[in-house]
Amino acid sequence: MAAPVTQVEIRSDIGIIWINHPPVNALSASVLLGLYESVQQCNRDHRVRAIIIMGKGSTFPAGADISEFIRPPTGASRKVSTGQVCFEMDASSKPIVAALHGTALGGGLEIAMGCHYRIATQTTRVGLPEVSLGILPGGTGTQRLPRLVGAKIAADLVSTGRHIKALEAFRIGIIDKIVDEPLLKSAIDFAKTIADKPFSDRIIANMKMNLSHNEMNDIINRAINDAKKKYRGLYAPIECIKAVSYSILPFKEGCKKELELFVLLMKGYQAGALQYSFFAQRSAPKWSLPGVNAASVKPLPVKSVGVLGGGTMGCGIAVALLTSNYQVVLLEIKKEFLDRGMKTIHSTLERYVKRGRLTKQQAKKCYSLVKPTLTYKDFSNVDFVIEAVFENLDLKKEVFGNLVRHCKSDAILCSNTSYLDIDKIASVVPSPDKVMGMHFFAPADIMKLVECIKGSKTSPTTIATVIQLTKTIKKMPVLVGNCDGFVANRMFGPYVKEAIFLLEDGALPSLIDDTIYDFGMPMGPLKVGDLSGLDIGYRDRVGRGLVGPNAPKFENPLLRNGQRYSALPDIIYEMGRLGQKTGSGWYKYQNGKAVVDPVVTDAIEKYCDKYGFTRRQITDAEIIERCFLSAVNEGFKILEEGIASKPSDIDVIWQFGFGFPRHKGGPMYYANKMIGLKNAYERIEYYWKQNRDCQYWQPSNLLRQLAVNNADISEYQKFLSASSRL
Repeated sequence: MAAPVTQVEIRSDIGIIWINHPPVNALSASVLLGLYESVQQCNRDHRVRAIIIMGKGSTFPAGADISEFIRPPTGASRKVSTGQVCFEMDASSKPIVAALHGTALGGGLEIAMGCHYRIATQTTRVGLPEVSLGILPGGTGTQRLPRLVGAKIAADLVSTGRHIKALEAFRIGIIDKIVDEPLLKSAIDFAKTIADKPFSDRIIANMKMNLSHNEMNDIINRAINDAKKKYRGLYAPIECIKAVSYSILPFKEGCKKELELFVLLMKGYQAGALQYSFFAQRSAPKWSLPGVNAASVKPLPVKSVGVLGGGTMGCGIAVALLTSNYQVVLLEIKKEFLDRGMKTIHSTLERYVKRGRLTKQQAKKCYSLVKPTLTYKDFSNVDFVIEAVFENLDLKKEVFGNLVRHCKSDAILCSNTSYLDIDKIASVVPSPDKVMGMHFFAPADIMKLVECIKGSKTSPTTIATVIQLTKTIKKMPVLVGNCDGFVANRMFGPYVKEAIFLLEDGALPSLIDDTIYDFGMPMGPLKVGDLSGLDIGYRDRVGRGLVGPNAPKFENPLLRNGQRYSALPDIIYEMGRLGQKTGSGWYKYQNGKAVVDPVVTDAIEKYCDKYGFTRRQITDAEIIERCFLSAVNEGFKILEEGIASKPSDIDVIWQFGFGFPRHKGGPMYYANKMIGLKNAYERIEYYWKQNRDCQYWQPSNLLRQLAVNNADISEYQKFLSASSRL
């Protein structure tokens, strides 16, 4: 029989309400009911002079049980809210002390503010992070916090959701005292000092806001203006700040307003998308294959990692490893390249120190963990290798051939590649079960996503080891199958192609990029090209035989290999405009800012005249539809083929790899919830009829089946027919 989630213990004249709901004592319906009844029990018990609320295990309640947002609890005879628990504590005839340790977040902090005193250990962190789920603290938090810390600080804390350390919480008035461990002894000692003393002035609900309506309006208006700039397109930060403004009203009236805003947000699209994103990000690393999964396979221990290639990517990967306490052997073929790589690592660590991410001592320790070398022999004892050389299949096969001659037989060998065939790379290795792809995103020390690419012979142990290492270096691992471009670049291809074709049809770069930016992406596709370097795309097209000295002479330059082709990117490249690194690409760059360049406008218009394009007015809606639906269609094909195991993995890849706005969920969620799969299918079918020379518009069979059956994307597995490549 499971232990009760709350228990009352009487020690002398102190009643201790224990919360025991591991791992983080989340405030489930059963915990809230237990708290409510335990407070009543302690108030009835004549032996109790003061009450302590404390969490067992590692933490005070770290927030609500978010799983109950999507799966409401069943079977409970009675339900109470966080706010009702706090109201019950307001009415308590005995003083209540919240003894905090670990993290007191969200509803946990609201419960603490319902108490009359708050003490905490030095390592405690507190906060109201509900805004990250698209909602606000709906358990009276937006009304209690301003009464403790003032409207300005409260507006900041609820709109940012940031966690603060105990010392700051003490300084601003959330915590009354920082105590020594053991916490229970300190809590009992503290409770004895306040037992039997009057505490009506400690009831936050009785406190008044010490400012005028005009002063409140000034604080709130400033906070809202700042939030609109900082949180582009997000509703919850604004509504959180508005809720704080209601703290100037009588307490119960403000709580009623808070609840109205909470319900409004909870029913909104953004809250659903943000909560979906929360669970999607936690689900992605939990890989699963037929017969095995993340829980059933033990990863190999990894202490040392060889990084082959001291360029930008290799150095970024090395820094991510070093700052996670791995020993790194950095291999380059020439001393000048190696020296440059070591200098890059050193300067990156120095930049971390300047930004406060590392102390000088930590940076020095990190740098001491890297061993530079010019010989493969120094890879003889490493447990794991990440190759980060130029994207060329023959070169990578040569490198892997060298690795197997020098690395120990059980070393895991990974290639950092954005699109190359992992099986072809593994073909030169005697043990292809130990080979995987790891697609890092640039800059590799900063960007969180790593696509972990499984080859046809990759073993479960190798997968588990790669995923574990990725998590250890604080990245987001997503297991994907092996195909050209994997998930990220395979979907990004149609997205960018449509942006280029929109240039031919009548748009200009700034219109496309501004529209995509306003949608919520951090940058439009053409600015992304300028940032990455337009030479990268050009080299890829050369490698695919679409352009360059070795490309065939196409009878129709706008149709290559049977597919619509735009030569506009080639023209911009041949003008010497490679992007930000040359000061010009689709834009010219002045003081680091992109500026519309008439030279590019002229080049586009001349190109269109030359090839007979009739330019027309392009709407924002068409830009959004063509760019994202082309990617969505490819995403459904990826699901069909088993390259990704679930739609949420695709959305996580877009969130972490391309900055897709979390409050819109991801391209798959957006198509399902915002557009509707039937509408999405009909528009994709429309574009396919108009563009038979764009294969990526051919509708996905999986999408068609879902649309025809009026099914939700969550039912996708019912309609799968192809075998998985995972």
